[in-house]
Amino acid sequence: MRTLPFVARCYLALISLSALAVAIALLPVASVLAERSLLAFACLIVMAMAEYAEVSFESHEGHRLHLTVGEAVALFAISALGPAGTFVVALAAAFDSLRRRRPWDRVVFNASMLMLTYTFASLAYTALQRPDVVPYGGPLGLITFIVVAGTYYGANSLLVSLMVALATHQPMLRVYRESLQQTNWPHLLTFTVGAVIAALYAIDPWLVIYGVLILLISRYTFAMVAALNSETRKRHELAEERAQLYEELHRQQDELTRASELASLGTLSAGIAHEFNNVLTAILGHAQLGEMTDSITEKDYSLNVISRVCLRATGITSSLLTFARKREPDLSPNLLQTAIDDTLDLVRPDLEHDQIRLVTAIDDLPMIMCDLGQINQVLLNLITNARDALRGRANAEIRLGLGMSDGHAVLTITDNGPGIPPEMLDKIFQPFVTTKRKGNGLGMAICYGIIESHKGHIDIKSDAERGTAITITLPFDIDDYFVDPVPVLAEVGM
Repeated sequence: MRTLPFVARCYLALISLSALAVAIALLPVASVLAERSLLAFACLIVMAMAEYAEVSFESHEGHRLHLTVGEAVALFAISALGPAGTFVVALAAAFDSLRRRRPWDRVVFNASMLMLTYTFASLAYTALQRPDVVPYGGPLGLITFIVVAGTYYGANSLLVSLMVALATHQPMLRVYRESLQQTNWPHLLTFTVGAVIAALYAIDPWLVIYGVLILLISRYTFAMVAALNSETRKRHELAEERAQLYEELHRQQDELTRASELASLGTLSAGIAHEFNNVLTAILGHAQLGEMTDSITEKDYSLNVISRVCLRATGITSSLLTFARKREPDLSPNLLQTAIDDTLDLVRPDLEHDQIRLVTAIDDLPMIMCDLGQINQVLLNLITNARDALRGRANAEIRLGLGMSDGHAVLTITDNGPGIPPEMLDKIFQPFVTTKRKGNGLGMAICYGIIESHKGHIDIKSDAERGTAITITLPFDIDDYFVDPVPVLAEVGM
């Protein structure tokens, strides 16, 4: 009470005194409650418990729909109990407020406000309803229903809005207008059911059962709608949250991609700088040695070293250009067997010299769309890597296989070399990553780019004891998507 402004407390006192005056004025007709005690008690219980059965859901942002059976009972009581029903309404409102443990001023206001609301609606009913006609029956009954329901709802909204405006210092008209704008269609439903129950009761009290069933079914249907609405809103919120997470995931993926590109650029730059720094150091060192000596032999030696170092720099530059240009393959129908035979003709003398056994298992496959020169480059690079890894090892062996799996050509290159260190396996296709002392680390990156340009797939598996497996999968039709091949155990050195 102390928290209310003075004008709001005055309004509360006015409402309370008005309700008290109404109660005193209606004492002569209160005997109706005694005559219809069972009906009055039933209305009291239902109205007092009505708030327990309230169902509501949010129809749109900041607006909720509510349904309670109390309004239906009130409209029924107006015709069945007359003005004396105001005592039932007041007691039910007081009980509900006390059950909710509201402050005493709110208990008094709710009871007084509903008492006045019921009285206004009851007076409208008495003035319009003919006693010899079924309640709310006929054309005049329809008008009576509209006036009674409108009076009940309008008076209720007016009395509550005025209290809200005085308690919160808001303009009265704005509060009342907002209250009317939020009129809920469930009120029309409950008022209508109350009128139907009143008409059925006037015809035959036992017919009230059907009206109660209609009311319960309406409440159950509304509850189902509320549950469905709540589930829909939850799913909508989850969908929005999922969309936000998806956008955030894409954003983070883009950031990771940019970070990876920058890291790759840093690795590439560092590799280029390292390689050419070694070349320039060697050139500068031998140039200085040549200047410092008068010996023609030593000068020739320094020039020879500088020449070889320059050739190495040319090789690095050529590999970089091959890696950077990523020339599109010149596709034409070719036999992979031809590419294998051409490559083996080049490497077989070196393999025999290093005592490396070559085992082939080549199936006859149909022609495949490929750039034969690029495929030769890949095979030569991989077999050369395997040879370098096996050089000087006992029982050295390279296995080369060609077959078909799931409509794709599958090429495997294996050796029984030392394999690839696990820490390097994940980045073996990055530029300037190599396991060889004299390698520049561009060969595998070039191989990867060539196979990818053929819409193929290259896979490496390595084991310290059994070796590393290289499996290349190529589609026969360049427009086909590749599928992962069945892994074949193999080894290759880098």
